[in-house]
Amino acid sequence: MNNYLPKVLWLDDEYEDEGMQQTISLAEQEGIELVPFKSLEEGLEELKANLDHYEAVLLDAMFFEKKDDVATTEDTLYALKAKQEIDRLAENKLLEIFVLTGKVGKGHDIDNSFVKVFGGQVYRKGNMEDEDNLWRKLKAAVARQPSAQLRYKYQSALAACNIIGPQADLKVFHLLKALDNNTLNSEHLNAIRKIVELLIENMISRDIVPHQISTMNGAAYYLLGLKARSDDGNGSFQLKKGDIPAEVGKLFNSLVSTIQVGSHAKWLDGHIQDMGTQYWTQGAVYQLLAILEWFNFQVRERPQVTYYTV
Repeated sequence: MNNYLPKVLWLDDEYEDEGMQQTISLAEQEGIELVPFKSLEEGLEELKANLDHYEAVLLDAMFFEKKDDVATTEDTLYALKAKQEIDRLAENKLLEIFVLTGKVGKGHDIDNSFVKVFGGQVYRKGNMEDEDNLWRKLKAAVARQPSAQLRYKYQSALAACNIIGPQADLKVFHLLKALDNNTLNSEHLNAIRKIVELLIENMISRDIVPHQISTMNGAAYYLLGLKARSDDGNGSFQLKKGDIPAEVGKLFNSLVSTIQVGSHAKWLDGHIQDMGTQYWTQGAVYQLLAILEWFNFQVRERPQVTYYTV
């Protein structure tokens, strides 16, 4: 399953309420993943740490300032502070901000001045027309984001990062940005190496690769279907034929060979610099993407493999 749901940061102190859980489900039906937080403190901490993960922001008009705040301390001031802080991040990434609240209209806490601050992007909870407009405009804002476009383009490979973890996701995403911007260089071979290391760690945790084999060369040899010696040299392991496609093993071995020699300036690294092209690094990136795509399929469809002690 490769369907990519772009992430939207959501600040609403009541997101755990049953009605708000329906909002999360509705967002998923609209093709958006809402990532909720109750307070300004938590939301900004997450956004600043993982800005590349998010494509837009959705706010309630009133929520907590601190994660330990309690009911009655909610205030519109924190929505305004959120906007100020998010606007300051525009140098790194411009995020459109939307407000979904039940506090709009006569007798409520939100006036026209608040609505104007948010450029009119304030919508009423429970109002069908407003909510329809919100999802339509939010999806359009997400679709305009270059990062979302990149994630859509490479979603089959990036889906593996949901399995490996957020650290791998950011590393692969930055690699893909360099690929699309034609800025790859020999230094990116080390970035690929770090991603492969995370992939091997995850394969070991799932017993796809025996835990006795933790080195990159050992894992590559094992995935080729050959007898691979354990790290301590006291035994060998061999993958059952057919449990992993032979071509995957060959591709993985080729990639490992490239990134191993690529870390030495006098070898492939120097050759790439001498040639002045991106062919080697582009080739390595595409090999990595093919392996990630396979790994996603393997874990979801054929999670069990068999290996023998030989």
